[in-house]
Amino acid sequence: MAEGGIVVAICQHGGEFTPGPNGNLVYKGGEAHAVDVSREMPLDSFKDEVSKVFHVDVTDMSFKYFLPNNNRTLITISCDRDLHRMVDFTASAAQVDVFVISTGENRSVVTYTGASTVKAGSNAQGDKRKRPASKNK
Repeated sequence: MAEGGIVVAICQHGGEFTPGPNGNLVYKGGEAHAVDVSREMPLDSFKDEVSKVFHVDVTDMSFKYFLPNNNRTLITISCDRDLHRMVDFTASAAQVDVFVISTGENRSVVTYTGASTVKAGSNAQGDKRKRPASKNK
């Protein structure tokens, strides 16, 4: 981790993800700003800082990052604990790319990753999953 327990989050916004070689996601375009993040920082403070540097309302934005050595799966930051884990996971790197994505863009990112867009607890037709009947009566 960088001096003083701070990780530098390179926050990127306004670009887009494209499929890269070997199934990796590549982010192209947009702007980037550096934001210092400590393990004790609350998510609301991080959001405020991102809002200020990009001059945007982050209310309907998602914050995502890649784990070190894994550019296939984006990890979502949605609570203080997620932000603290990001700092822990990226401590040896001292910096991490954080992607600030609008809610609408979020679905297209899922498509690129090959992840299912079916909601948990339902099948592709939208029906609720049923538990198999117990054989022991």
